[in-house]
Amino acid sequence: MRKIKLIITLSVLALIYFSGAWFFSNIIIHFKQRTLDEDRTNLKYTSVADVGLPQPEAVRIGDEFADAVSPAGRATEPLPIAAWFFANPARAACGVILHHGHSGTRWGGLKYAPLFWKRGCSILAVDARYHGESGGDCGSYGYHERYDMQRVIAYLQKKTGLKKNQIGLFGESMGAAIVLMTAALEPELAFVGADSPYRGLRPVMVERGVKQYGPIIIGAMLPGAVLLADVRCSMDIDEISPEDQAAHIRIPVFLSHSASDDGTLPEHSRKIFDRKNFGWKNFGRKNFGRKNFGRKNFGRKNFGRNFSGRNFGRENFGWKILAGKISAGKILAGKISAGKFLAGKFSAGKIL
Repeated sequence: MRKIKLIITLSVLALIYFSGAWFFSNIIIHFKQRTLDEDRTNLKYTSVADVGLPQPEAVRIGDEFADAVSPAGRATEPLPIAAWFFANPARAACGVILHHGHSGTRWGGLKYAPLFWKRGCSILAVDARYHGESGGDCGSYGYHERYDMQRVIAYLQKKTGLKKNQIGLFGESMGAAIVLMTAALEPELAFVGADSPYRGLRPVMVERGVKQYGPIIIGAMLPGAVLLADVRCSMDIDEISPEDQAAHIRIPVFLSHSASDDGTLPEHSRKIFDRKNFGWKNFGRKNFGRKNFGRKNFGRKNFGRNFSGRNFGRENFGWKILAGKISAGKILAGKISAGKFLAGKFSAGKIL
């Protein structure tokens, strides 16, 4: 009789734990996303003209570029990726792919577009898988998305005739993590810019989970939730680590992070910065805040003065890693010409 009671008790406890772990795995991979209209309203845009862009061409990138994916990503299903393509009439030999953050859409990346549009670069703003109008039934925070981005890069090359060293990536939050992980696979790109990335999915889940649910619940439930999320979305959460991938990035990296960000702590960018030990990198930490990082305060007039066709590639960035006194916050606020910064006339190492 005691054995039966013990079996029943353990079965009930196992069911309770499984239900809790399933609930948290849903939060991880089946989070609520905004539609394009919801995201536009949330960001207070009326149209793309708000950031100085013309009407885009709506495109869908499918499996026709599957050959561009690294061998390790061939098992990732090449889902359709929705995007807006903005052909710049200036036709400078440069293009930039913009990536939004968690639960957002391509609208979220447009705040960065003026930095490059005024330099003559064409723009491709994408919806991540399971976001916006792209395909997918779960979000993987970079595990599968990095391979989607390889297909997106191949599409932009074919669309514009650009070489990889004439194409850059820029993303925010989750999108920042995704473009960093993509950059580790693409050593021929011009640059990668990352605003407020997480260093790894597991550590940021722990930080946010403890704040919301407390350390006891998260400590108990997270292992089971991660296991279920991995199985349900065919991924490995511990591989979602821009910090680990940073050591493999061989192109210029621009990192920025608000010191007041309490969602993804600025220490995440600091750790990524420390792991990138090859050449060009810069990290600025300033109290500009993501809410103020956009249209008005992003330094459109002064960022990337040298982002022309002949100055867009790796060989012309000239980022110096010195004991500098110039913060990226000041650059992005338009107080310092980023053209001079990118030309190596300012050092950019100190974190302010």
